[in-house]
Amino acid sequence: MSSVERRAARRPGGSVSYRVRYRDPAGAQRSKSFARKADAERFGATVEADKARGRYVDPSLGKATLASYADQWMSAQTTDESTREAQALRLRVHILPTLGETPLASLRPSQVQAWLRAKQQELAPSTVRVVFGTLSAVLAAAVDDERIAKNPCQAASVRLPKKDASRIIPWTEDRVASVIAALPAQYQIALVLAAGLGMRQGEVFGLAVEDIDFLRGVVHVRRQVKIVGHKQAFAFPKGKKIRDIPLPDSVRDALAAHLRRFPAVPVTLPWETFAGRATEALLVLSTRERGALNRNYVN
Repeated sequence: MSSVERRAARRPGGSVSYRVRYRDPAGAQRSKSFARKADAERFGATVEADKARGRYVDPSLGKATLASYADQWMSAQTTDESTREAQALRLRVHILPTLGETPLASLRPSQVQAWLRAKQQELAPSTVRVVFGTLSAVLAAAVDDERIAKNPCQAASVRLPKKDASRIIPWTEDRVASVIAALPAQYQIALVLAAGLGMRQGEVFGLAVEDIDFLRGVVHVRRQVKIVGHKQAFAFPKGKKIRDIPLPDSVRDALAAHLRRFPAVPVTLPWETFAGRATEALLVLSTRERGALNRNYVN
């Protein structure tokens, strides 16, 4: 059980203090001092209750700053490289400049809400929600590591901005045709594939001749071209969702005409990361330098 002892002032006229002595679940002796006896007694009661419920957290572990713990958290992530880059960017640009030097145990819901409010002044609601998700994930890991008892992002007083209410309005057939006509002939097939098959940009860039089954009228979406560490790499489609898409006659004919005029080019890129295994694909689309299209250049 915890005990509270009165400690005399260290010098004449000084204030007395109250020290709580208690043992952690491992049996180690610990103590903490307070200026008021009531606060000391309250802390001792809380410690004992937390131990009984299996929710005790060593206060010293919560002294680590959010920045130092986030660095450890990042080094342990097993997501793909591009996802880790996005998480690191959100931490570096949007989270750590404001909250990074705050000790984990000192981070309060009110501080998180104030940070959210400031972010809403500079970012779209959808972006704020994504950035908040990264912060919450870091703090959830801190709870799992028993550095803090609760995730302040999960408090009822922390309220996210409402999702964007804007509707997605598909382009009309005339607009699609106009944009296709305005593109250089070598790249017109890119919009044909996007509009006709619903493929993402990276999937269009990664489409190879061996992925097209003209006879059965199917396109196999097996890879994308993505940017990892400012360099290109092949990777599975988003969420590793390999899928088959029916090939309409109009898209089939456009693909066949494109390949007759602009033969497919063998392109070799690393798989998933810049240090990944070299992988070759006979790409439908390529640059004048016979490489994979780069989204930054195309956009």
